[in-house]
Amino acid sequence: MKALTRIIFGFVFSCLLLLPMAGKANIDSLLKELDLVLDNRQDHISKKRASIQTLRMELEKHQDDKKQFSVLLNLCEEYQSFNFDTAYIYTEQLVQLAHKINDPEFIAKARVRQAFSLLSAGLFREAMDSLQLVNLDKVSLPVKSDYYGTLARCYLDISRFYNDDKFGPGYIEKGIPLLDTAILYAGKNKLESLSHQGNRALMKGELDHALRIYKELTASLELPSRQLARESAGLGLVHQAMGDDDQALPHLIIGAIADELNCVKENTALMLVAQILYQKGDYERSDRYIDIALSDANFYNARLRKFQILGVLPLIKARQVTLSEQKRLQLQIFIFVLSAFLLLSLVLIYNNILKNRALRQKEMKLTQAYQELEAYTMALYEADKIKENYIGHFFQRNTKFIKYADRLFKNTRKSLGEQKISDAQFHVKQFNGRREQKKLLQEFDKVFLTIFPNFVEQFNVLFPQEYQYTVEQGALSYPELRIFALIRLGVKDNETIARALDYSINTIYTYKTKVRNQSFLENEEFDAAVMDIQGLQTEKV
Repeated sequence: MKALTRIIFGFVFSCLLLLPMAGKANIDSLLKELDLVLDNRQDHISKKRASIQTLRMELEKHQDDKKQFSVLLNLCEEYQSFNFDTAYIYTEQLVQLAHKINDPEFIAKARVRQAFSLLSAGLFREAMDSLQLVNLDKVSLPVKSDYYGTLARCYLDISRFYNDDKFGPGYIEKGIPLLDTAILYAGKNKLESLSHQGNRALMKGELDHALRIYKELTASLELPSRQLARESAGLGLVHQAMGDDDQALPHLIIGAIADELNCVKENTALMLVAQILYQKGDYERSDRYIDIALSDANFYNARLRKFQILGVLPLIKARQVTLSEQKRLQLQIFIFVLSAFLLLSLVLIYNNILKNRALRQKEMKLTQAYQELEAYTMALYEADKIKENYIGHFFQRNTKFIKYADRLFKNTRKSLGEQKISDAQFHVKQFNGRREQKKLLQEFDKVFLTIFPNFVEQFNVLFPQEYQYTVEQGALSYPELRIFALIRLGVKDNETIARALDYSINTIYTYKTKVRNQSFLENEEFDAAVMDIQGLQTEKV
């Protein structure tokens, strides 16, 4: 929480430096900061609960009554503006422990804490009854100042509760002397003394004097964050009393931010901000803030705050209802106009549909014809490339083979003519049909993979991992791959494929059936997928 307090001081001090120049831009900036803090209020509550839990654990550790009293007093201070029910339970324990210690100072501190919690909840008579039980004969000056300041607040809050010219002034007259006594006992505690002086000047209507005091207070870097919230709200109240809401608003916003960061549920600043924003026409923020203020008052069960909030809530809600009705009427008009435009648009769209339907049909026919022409062009281009590669290759291959055979026959005839039978046999044996067949297939692989370099990879995609083919660079290697390579070239007749590869027709059929059965696809889909395998030249078209 100490780190959080330093953050508060840093932010608020920056805001205070800007307040002399407080204009619309600065107020907008402060309101955005307040919105951000309110959006993250659950995070602040979580930190508050964590701090309380730490104190509870510390309370369980101590056996010494005085140390327990100190920790319990801190717990009461944590709860006194956060949750009345729990705060009152702890103040009861604090009073009991103080009586057990039997020290007038401790008893007085406990009773003042209890009275403050009751006062915050709007239980004025109960707070006064608790204070009447305090014996001030043997207590320190700071406790006396706290006592009289709390008692004075009882009377002053009652005057705010009545808020009239009949009963209110009488309670103010009772509260002012008590503030004088609190100031007297505050002594060297400058911040406490100034706080009482500012409240006294405000309640007596000495607004210029109150303004100077609250400005001095809020400019102090030593001001605790909780007191900062209270004094900022006080400075805002002074400006309001002077009839200057524009100057009051930034101070009240700062007070509301400090309240929220400290999880102060018994607060005034946010309610006052909501009131001023309502008067300035910012109805959405005003409605949100007053709802949050009422929620906090209900959470704490602060009767005075609920009474004050319920005094302005109907006005804000009524205006919000009016705005909602205006928005609803505007929405109805907008819907009517939009419906008219929509109807007109539908008529125009229908006419366009009628006019464009024939055009779309023509476009579809043209598109289909273009696609067919493109596919035909692609097929022709592919066929040309295949013919170009294979015709050129096999002319070259046949030329080499003819030269090879011619040289072999010449050597054989020469050997026979010279009656060299063994040499003739040697030349004849140089011709190996299987070897030539193997060369032919290897050259077929090479030329095919020149045209379809990714054939094996694309072919493997059609099979599970266990049925995929692994080949060497530049070779098809497997009869199955060569069969479907010929099919991809457009050779689909089993007899032609059998002659080309020197297999029987049944063998070709068996290979094709086996391969198709191993694929993910049905037979027709598989054949179509094979024919869709793209060649390098085809992809560039």
